[in-house]
Amino acid sequence: MKSCIKISLRDIKSNWKLINKASHGKAAAVIKANAYGLGMLEIAGALLEAGCNYLYVANIDEAIQLRKKYNSKKISIAIFEGYFEGYQKFYNEYNLIPIINSLDQLIRLNDFAVEKRFPRAILNIDTGMNRLGLNQDEKSFLLKNKDLLKNIKLDFIMSHLANAQEEENENNLIQLKKFQIFSKNFPKIKLSFANTSGSVIIYISNGHGVWEATLVNLFEEGDKILLCCNGHFGHKWGKIAKKLKLKIEYLDVGFSETIDPGKIEAILKKDQKQEIKGVLTTYTDTSSSGKNNIKEFKNAINLANHSALLIIDCIASFGCERIEMDPWGIDVLITASQKGLMTPPGLGYCIISENVKENINNYKPSNKMISPYWDWQPRLNPERFYEIFSGTPPTNLLIGQLEALKMLDEEGRENVFLRHKILSGMVWACIEHLGSDGNTLELNIKKNKERSNAVTTVFSRGFDFTKTREWISEQGGVDLGIGLGFTSLELLGGKSVFRIGHMGHLNPHMILGVLSLLEAGLTMNKIPHRSGGVTAANNFMLKMIKQ
Repeated sequence: MKSCIKISLRDIKSNWKLINKASHGKAAAVIKANAYGLGMLEIAGALLEAGCNYLYVANIDEAIQLRKKYNSKKISIAIFEGYFEGYQKFYNEYNLIPIINSLDQLIRLNDFAVEKRFPRAILNIDTGMNRLGLNQDEKSFLLKNKDLLKNIKLDFIMSHLANAQEEENENNLIQLKKFQIFSKNFPKIKLSFANTSGSVIIYISNGHGVWEATLVNLFEEGDKILLCCNGHFGHKWGKIAKKLKLKIEYLDVGFSETIDPGKIEAILKKDQKQEIKGVLTTYTDTSSSGKNNIKEFKNAINLANHSALLIIDCIASFGCERIEMDPWGIDVLITASQKGLMTPPGLGYCIISENVKENINNYKPSNKMISPYWDWQPRLNPERFYEIFSGTPPTNLLIGQLEALKMLDEEGRENVFLRHKILSGMVWACIEHLGSDGNTLELNIKKNKERSNAVTTVFSRGFDFTKTREWISEQGGVDLGIGLGFTSLELLGGKSVFRIGHMGHLNPHMILGVLSLLEAGLTMNKIPHRSGGVTAANNFMLKMIKQ
């Protein structure tokens, strides 16, 4: 009696799509050892049809066989066994990517790279599995001799987890920590403040411009969107959408709360016909200083089994808050140069995921809204340099932005996030102390985790803050933000609201200066408060530094 196994290529395609969607990035497929005996070429064909374009094989023979069958430049083929002497012509001829597992392999590839410039490679490091990858001594040597990589284009750095199937396994956590420590030494390799492999489109515009660009590239007249608002700027985005004749369903929670992902899920579940094409919101609304839990938004869409795109305005948060575009499943992220990116206004950015880029034609097959200037297509695939900017580039702003990015890169992504966490915490500590006597001063957002690390909105309840703001400006040269969108009588028509920005190129000394002026201004204008707010801010800073 013979046994047989039936392989369903349809199920393999379906499974890859599910894994790719769950990864919120771009999933690859390991088809080594003849796809573990299932038939490498057949399995590869199914995966490619499903959208997979990054394949791993065991050795160069498998790689050559695969490339001869599927010769598209869009397909990346990586080889686990790495780089060996005598393979040079094959890597070039068949466009193959070695996974570097040892220092010897790296040195050989670097020697080859001097002759054949900038070959692609993947760097594999051992973090505890003790199987493949650079060991501790080799990693230490590489960190002291980074020139070994200067002629090589690294796709990314990888490591094998010994217990990958057990997410919370202690060994996984230890390995991941080792990986993070090592990869910090290579900040330019597949690393960004957005944590994405998506494509960046640049406009000569402010944030309002990229609002419009996103809407006209993804939607048509009559399309329906779900706009989640927790402040003034969500509604302003909605006004642009109305002008473009989009249908809008609002999830409006006011100015003192943040968006509950469960409410998004509930709305999408009711949308049985899948009429809602996109879920839009601000990460931080600058008016309210409320920070939405974007990490859970894609999960809400998936739980509703809905196809809506997730589009996030990160103008006020980019460069200040942790943003994980690919891991969080964000389809389009928009931002601008003038806040956390520390550059004068004038540059707007649309960052689009690989999924949106690959399927962009599906979103607007007959779109009549889009104009040549806002169109993503020529900017994504320019035939000439001027098409990137639809004309003359803003050279002065680009030079300034490049310098700002260098500063952020030198500081390090995690250090930037920590610095803004310290700055925001200092402001909160000060305000909470000043307002603890009589509750005259009050933070708009009550929960720490829902407060922005970029800006803080404060009430001087029952007191017109206008004279205090003017005094601080005249005496100290510091301008505090006005309230936006607050119009209730209780808040004196918005006159009792002020905002403190703590985004961009700031340090604790600057924040202490601002808070000192605030406390002095309250005293001079006889607004009730408890003294010692600056001391409270300083104590918070010292506590964080000691940690």
